[in-house]
Amino acid sequence: MASSEARRAIPRNRPKVKDASSDVILGFDPGGQERFGWAVLNCRQPPFALLGSGVASTARGAVRAACRVAGPANIRAAAVDSPLFWSVLSGRAADQLLRDKLAPFRAGSTVLEVNSLMGACLVQGVLAAVELRAILPSLPISESHPKALLHLLGVDPRREVTAAQLSPWISGVLDGEHERDAAVGVLSAWAMLARPTGWCDLSRVEADTYRPVPDPLGYWMPVAG
Repeated sequence: MASSEARRAIPRNRPKVKDASSDVILGFDPGGQERFGWAVLNCRQPPFALLGSGVASTARGAVRAACRVAGPANIRAAAVDSPLFWSVLSGRAADQLLRDKLAPFRAGSTVLEVNSLMGACLVQGVLAAVELRAILPSLPISESHPKALLHLLGVDPRREVTAAQLSPWISGVLDGEHERDAAVGVLSAWAMLARPTGWCDLSRVEADTYRPVPDPLGYWMPVAG
């Protein structure tokens, strides 16, 4: 009998054959048992079409499931909802800048200090990045923060987020919060490639960091200006 992870890692939105060869971006929302969301979207232009999504229990399970949908040769970038660089000082300047931007939404508490996050998020996020780089060593990877990003895009994640609200950016039906956050995070990886107006790389505001994942690495969010 197949394991629980193997069953859950099967994509619920299988791509059509004609879409399987398109360039894609992967998104990951690290979590615990059957709570590690992943999503595969094409990267032509917004709204990005959802090609597949699901949940797994480990970084390896999530990465392998996403790569089965994408095909490694077609992966242009990836986003991981987890800290991928750490400050050797008291806290990350990137997090404080993002809290300030979220203050008008009364959502600054969405951005926690790195040492306040669950171990599953921290460890599995880095492991996902390591797994991706083992497959594609020069793959651009952006840290992401989907719930903060939704606030900045004018969508309140504290309420039910509908497909219609996501439709300017994502086309497709997402099953659950973990898959949704994985898909929303893809926008940060897209910005790392496209450098759209109004977005910036928050990883570059840090004075001194430890990076367990080497460049090309960023943290792209729409906070410029």
